[in-house]
Order: sequence, then C-alpha cells, then structure tokens
Amino acid sequence: FGPDGAMLAEDDDSGGEGASRIETTLEPGRYCAILTSYDAAPMTAFLRVGLTSHEALTAGMAEGDGDEGAAEQVDAATGCADAPSLGTLGGARITGEVTPQDGAFVLFTLEEAAAITALAENEDADPTLTLYDGAGTYVDDNDDFDGLNSRIDVTAPLEPGDYCLEVGALSDTGLAVAVSVEPYDPEAALAGLYARGEAAPPIDGSVQMTDLGVLEGRARQDVPGGEDAAWLSFSIPEAGMILIEAVATQDGGDPWIALYDDLGRQVALNDDHGEGFDSQIAARVDRGDYLLAVKHVAGAQGFIRVLMERYIAVP
Repeated sequence: FGPDGAMLAEDDDSGGEGASRIETTLEPGRYCAILTSYDAAPMTAFLRVGLTSHEALTAGMAEGDGDEGAAEQVDAATGCADAPSLGTLGGARITGEVTPQDGAFVLFTLEEAAAITALAENEDADPTLTLYDGAGTYVDDNDDFDGLNSRIDVTAPLEPGDYCLEVGALSDTGLAVAVSVEPYDPEAALAGLYARGEAAPPIDGSVQMTDLGVLEGRARQDVPGGEDAAWLSFSIPEAGMILIEAVATQDGGDPWIALYDDLGRQVALNDDHGEGFDSQIAARVDRGDYLLAVKHVAGAQGFIRVLMERYIAVP
C-alpha cells in the first residue's frame, strides 16, 4: 500500500513453492506491506524487502511457467480420459467420492443445456475444485467457497455434453472427498449468500433478524455465533460515524462482521482487527436503516458480544 493507503500490488505464489513475491517500481516515500496466510490460518512467515539489483529473495516461478495454461489443458484432457463417471445429470443430484492422491478426476454428462452447481466436500482435506469441458478446456474453479469446502456455480446454461471435475486437496490428499453435481438453484444460492453474510437480505421478514431500533448512542447485543450469519437491523437518525466491535465471549472464537445499508450495499467488512481475532468496523454513515451480519469463521462457536457506538460531528 502507498502513502495514501491505496493498494499498489498484491500476489500469491509468484515466488514459487508457495512463496509470494512482488516486484514493482516505487517513488520515494513510506509504504506498508500486509502479510496474511492464504486460508486465514495462523502462521509464521518471513517478510523481506530488497532492490532488484540484489540477489533474488525467492526462487521464483519455475522455467516454462508461461505455458502453464496449455500444460494444464493437456493434463486435464489426459486425466479426464479414463476418469469414472458420476452419471447423467437430470433433476436430482448425482454424487461420488474421490481421493485426490489416487486420481482426482470425475466425469458427468449433460443431455440438455443446464446451469449447474458442483461441490467438493471434506473440510479436513481442504478440497479444491476445477471444472473442464469434454475437451479438457478450463471452465471455472474454486477453493474455500463455504468454510474449506469448494463449490462452483455455473449460472449460465452449459451446452449438452461431457464435463470433467478435477479435485485436489490442500491439507491431506489421502482423505476421501465427496463430489456432487446438481442443477443450479438460484433461490438456494441467494439463501446461501444471506447465510454467509455475503449479501444483505431484504428487511421484509423473509430472513430472521433482530431489530435493535434507533441507535441513539450506544447499544450492546449478545449474538449466538455460528458459521451462519445472524442479522441485526438498526436505524441511524442522523449522519455521523459508527463504531462496531464484535468480541468473542469464549476462547477460540473468531468473529466476523459486515455492515450493509438498506439497499444492500456493503458499507464495511472486518475480520481480525488488531492483534487478536475480534472484529471492528469504523465507518461514516448517513441517516437510514442498516443491517449487520455477525458470524464466526473457521468453524468457531460461542456467543459474540456486539457493541455499537454512534458519533456525530461537533458543530
């Protein structure tokens, strides 16, 4: 990040062997680098800064990586050629199981054009999922859609034909991973967004939420935290600033919060403010209705204490 807080560059894996590496040109000034683990798990890592005239800080990508896309397509076509089949997708889900180290490709067939949802499930394995067409051409991929499980939603109908799924595992390739394909359900997908706190539900009673009323100054609410978001609604009577803190009341808690306005626009989101796992949001707000999603991440459980404080400008 630059002196004004704007992001200048980001990277994952360009250093080779899982290391991250950024090479860029900077003007004189003060800069900030933020280092996080890919899956938000605790980690210890080394952050080094040097000049391009110095010895390289990482091994870098292997020679020939520029042909990675073509190589992946060849590998996928080879892996898919003799892969077992889940069957033909009709109106119901088709399922199977693979162990990534024993062969991670499975086929399925569409007899007519259809939008689909594909899942790879076993959080202990931390699966990854990649979708290819019958020729081994990449279509889409995902990691960590819901917790550590993976999911691909193809919302535009795929053409009839054979398709192939490649299943990997970031934690343990020896564990069995449940694989399934089902017709894409837009209503279920929307409900999933609400449950994960990734989109704000309408304030019409269709999704359960706790109404805190008008936030006059300070409010506190204990929320039974889980992997699904609990929703709080409240009103701001005049423009100002709001400070929201979400604190785990039990050891091992990891609160996550997201603030939305009444149109469903995300105002702010936070996980792991400061040195701990508690969360905090400070944001300017206008008069109106707001929604707050509160949940735990990484499978944590326990009550979450939410504190809200409203501030107004001094004339």
